[in-house]
Amino acid sequence: MHAQTLLFGTFGSIFFLNYILGSLWIGTILKLKDLPVNSTFNYADSCGANNCPATVLPESASKPSVSSVYALCATINGACVLSILIAFFFVDDLKYDENMNKIERGKFGIQKIMLKFKNEFDSLYELFKQLKIWLLMPIAVFLGYELTFMWYEFHRSFVSCLKNVNFIGWVSITFGVAASLFSLISGRLVKYIGLQTTVVLMLMKSLILQVFMLSWTPNPESGVYIIFLMALSLAFTDCLATSQVRAIFGIFFPSNPSAYSAAVIFETIGLVIGSALSVYFCTQIKLYVFLGITITGIFSYIYLEIRHNFKAEDEKF
Repeated sequence: MHAQTLLFGTFGSIFFLNYILGSLWIGTILKLKDLPVNSTFNYADSCGANNCPATVLPESASKPSVSSVYALCATINGACVLSILIAFFFVDDLKYDENMNKIERGKFGIQKIMLKFKNEFDSLYELFKQLKIWLLMPIAVFLGYELTFMWYEFHRSFVSCLKNVNFIGWVSITFGVAASLFSLISGRLVKYIGLQTTVVLMLMKSLILQVFMLSWTPNPESGVYIIFLMALSLAFTDCLATSQVRAIFGIFFPSNPSAYSAAVIFETIGLVIGSALSVYFCTQIKLYVFLGITITGIFSYIYLEIRHNFKAEDEKF
């Protein structure tokens, strides 16, 4: 168990560095300038949980030049090409499959691809017959929904609405540094307090933040520190969810690698729900949905652990 949680924690630490590099990258190229605070804008009624897709945010930053936008697109495309070249020239092929059988490299064929898809589908079908996978579903949906909430709602309703677009960069850097550090220690945390306690702590922490977001009255003057504290709280939750949720699926289904595919499917469902709600509903509604997913995740995971422990005790006798 500890090896898997440590592995995903290390991967999460490297992954979250992109928030730091990306924010510095975009800020350096676009060079947006802050505009004076709009004194006529009602922040309390238009920001935070009260923000809606139709809400017109105050112009608090200058628009980027066309040349800087093209420069940013070219830089991103260049980074994509560079990553492809690095993977092509420096990443070795897998020599063994999940059952430690040597992989035979043959001709690329449609029949082989279809056979692989069929085996994966059959494995997922057998997996979905088990109650355990459905009890794990809410925490994977939680991960996907939490990511969309952070990307869309938090940045729009709490950061750019209260301050300005430039401020998203500073908040993202804070989030990236905190999430990267938290991911590194998450494996150790699991080792000392246990996976069950860590997951429940993660969900409870997110629940507290959601309730606070619903009850908080936005203020552009005193809200700066609150925004950074929210970013730190989201970093703690997101790093644990990203690094440990997938590890949980592998722990409960050690002999079925398709469990990771199931985790991605459930996470995608959360992403789709969050993205769909983001277009049509106000942040308050999205927070209530978030509360429902989180509470369901807490009870379903606790029930799964209790059921699993009772079954393990019965097998001893």
